Amino acid sequence: MAAGVAVTVPAAVFLITVRAVHLRPHRRTVAEWIPYPVAAVGVLPAAFFPAPALAAGVLPAVLVVVDMVKRR
Repeated sequence: MAAGVAVTVPAAVFLITVRAVHLRPHRRTVAEWIPYPVAAVGVLPAAFFPAPALAAGVLPAVLVVVDMVKRR
């Protein structure tokens, strides 16, 4: 479990930091920035999965797909 926490906590911090530093000035509505904190909170339980790195990587990948579809 320690290895899972070592992967998921920095991933969650990274997602929150990207939202705060890069996206906040450019995205005005709640619907545009809410997926990032939701993904950050969703990454944290992946520490308890059998393959935490894989589980923590799937959610940001889904976040990218959602972001790309939303922009079209």
